[in-house]
Amino acid sequence: MVKISKSFKKHYPGLGKFTAYEMLFNVDDKGVSSQVKDKVDSYKLASNDQQEIILLSPRSIVISQIAPYPGWDNFFTRFERDWGIFKKKHKYSEISRIGVRFINRIDIPKSDHATEESEFLTIFPQYPSEFGPCNKYGLSISFLINDINCNFSLNSSVISSPIINHISILLDIDISREKEVPQNDKEIFVLLQKIRDEKNKMFELCITDKSRRLFQ
Repeated sequence: MVKISKSFKKHYPGLGKFTAYEMLFNVDDKGVSSQVKDKVDSYKLASNDQQEIILLSPRSIVISQIAPYPGWDNFFTRFERDWGIFKKKHKYSEISRIGVRFINRIDIPKSDHATEESEFLTIFPQYPSEFGPCNKYGLSISFLINDINCNFSLNSSVISSPIINHISILLDIDISREKEVPQNDKEIFVLLQKIRDEKNKMFELCITDKSRRLFQ
């Protein structure tokens, strides 16, 4: 992995090494025991402004963009470049998973009345009105998108806002395929574009017009 990480030095001057551990836990009538099953040396590289990040390990490549997001076209062009570099330096192994994760934060100005999630989202927790205003919640949904044979996972919660006098709602969307995974570039790129289209559709289904006005 050292040689591979150096291949990205031109685009990601910031280099950091970290070790990932895979733990195995066993629960029986004697209690809980654990052991380190695997140890993997990995690398985290970043652009000079720390906005573009890539994680490299023997079994995966993760390409990430920190806000502000430059748009899908720029991000996808970067993926094509980095994927090409990775393939040239990494010995071939079957691709077992392809996925894209979209972490969306909706910043809502605070008002005199309690903010109701239903004003901004079509997906929200329901609870007895006697409970009073909800300060925090966590919601998780997963299902199969049959049209593209991909797993869809959504996590939503209220988080601390980095903006003064705002509250923030998180919509964390992950779409991936782990069966019949494409192995050639053309099919990989087609799948990623389909995933992006599905994400846009799902995101629009999850928000209200009041949320959309916040983005204007």
